[in-house]
Amino acid sequence: MRSNIVKIWLLLGLILLASCGKDLPDNAKNWTAGKYLCVSATDLSFDELSSTQTLRIVSNTRWRISCNDNWISLSQESGTGDAVISVTAMTNEITSSRQSYIVFTSDDNKNKESIRIVQNAAKKYLTLDVSNIVFSGDGGTESITVKCNSLWTASCDVDWISLSSRSGSGDANITVKAIANPNTTTRQTTITFSDSETILKVSV
Repeated sequence: MRSNIVKIWLLLGLILLASCGKDLPDNAKNWTAGKYLCVSATDLSFDELSSTQTLRIVSNTRWRISCNDNWISLSQESGTGDAVISVTAMTNEITSSRQSYIVFTSDDNKNKESIRIVQNAAKKYLTLDVSNIVFSGDGGTESITVKCNSLWTASCDVDWISLSSRSGSGDANITVKAIANPNTTTRQTTITFSDSETILKVSV
């Protein structure tokens, strides 16, 4: 009797292995209690730009998928048996990498598997809409539009130029004010903008 029970358990084990062995990678995951789910990856890595990858599932049970981050979208969130799931990561606009998890759960909530999602940081950029500004002898105001996805600073080392802001994070519009020139000769200076990687200069 005992040998028959052992044979039955061995047979069930072989069935499960055969079910999860259909062209699957070595990291295939098997669930217990007669249910199984094999996933084609344990993690996915994305570049900073929006892109899509797929996860292949082989299963003999109902399952559902959840993800708590809105920068990840899934082609479907539940199913039964085999499926191919498209995972899309939106463009990362921040200058640090980010990660999340996709969680597979069986219909009875007894089994869970997590797939880690990692996305690269956005590449830093700093641009200005002008490279030079000209004021009349009476002075006046002009503006500079800053496009940036990180921290930036602005500086000018003369007292006849003032800036509405000398630092910030992200995009900004900077007002540049020049006081009247009391001299009969032209004067000039430079406004310098920089982030951790780029230096840009505006001639005045």
